[in-house]
Amino acid sequence: IQYARNNFNVLLIGPHGVGKTTLMKEVVNILDKKFAYLSAPTLNPWIQLVGVPVPNKETHTLDMYRLKMLEEAEFIFFDELNRAPLNVLNAIYEIIQFKTINGHPLPNLKAAWGAINPPGGQYDVEDLDPALVDRFHVYINMTAHINRPYMEQYCSSDLVNKVTDWCEQSL
Repeated sequence: IQYARNNFNVLLIGPHGVGKTTLMKEVVNILDKKFAYLSAPTLNPWIQLVGVPVPNKETHTLDMYRLKMLEEAEFIFFDELNRAPLNVLNAIYEIIQFKTINGHPLPNLKAAWGAINPPGGQYDVEDLDPALVDRFHVYINMTAHINRPYMEQYCSSDLVNKVTDWCEQSL
C-alpha cells in the first residue's frame, strides 16, 4: 500500500497463481483509485496505447484518440509484461517513466505497475530489457506459502495435505 500511496512504479515477479493481479486490484480498491488493467500480450500498441490518428480539418494535423480509461486512470497495471511483443513494450516505456504517450501527458496517472512470471525456467517468457526494468522503482518477488493453521480451521487435515502437496509440485 505504501508504494502505491507514494506513486512508485512497482514490478511484481512471481509464478502463476501467486496473486500478483489480485494484489494490485486490492491495493487500488483500498486506496479507491481509478484503475486500468491491461493484459500486455494482447495489446495493440496503436489502438490501446499510443492512439488512433484522426485528421483534424481545422488545424490540418492529426489528433490521436486513445482509450478513455488511459486518460482517466490513476494506476495502470500491465499484466504478463514479459509475454508482450516488442512493439507493445516500446509503447509502454514512456508511460512507465514519464506518464506520457508520445509526449502527451496522461493527466491522472500516478503510477504504473507490472507483473511478470520469472524468466529463465518453466515459463515461455522473455527477459525484459534492462532499460524497461529500470523504470520501476520497486521490484517485489512474490512466492506462495501454505498457512496450514489457517487452512485447518476450514478444511480437513487430509484436504490440507493434498493442497499442500499440490502447491509444492505446482510452484
